[in-house]
Amino acid sequence: MDKIVEDDYIPRSRLNVVELELQEAKNKLAEIQKVAHDHIDAIEKDALIMAMRLMGEDENTFAPETLEVMRRWKKKCTVILGS
Repeated sequence: MDKIVEDDYIPRSRLNVVELELQEAKNKLAEIQKVAHDHIDAIEKDALIMAMRLMGEDENTFAPETLEVMRRWKKKCTVILGS
C-alpha cells in the first residue's frame, strides 16, 4: 500500500463540503435538463401545429426549406390525422 503523503490528505470536513457541492450541482443540472426538456416539448408541439396546418397546402407552393421541413414532419402528421 502506498504511503499517504501529508499533502494528499483531505480533511473529512472538506470532503463533506465537496460532496454537498457535487449534489447541488447534480440537482441544478437535473433542473436545467427538465426545463430544457419542457422547452423542447413546447417547440415540438408548435412545429407540429404548423406542419399540420401546411398539410392542406399545395407542396408546389412551398419554399425549398419549407418542403424539406415538411418531408420530415409529414409522416408524423399523417399518423396523427389518421388516428
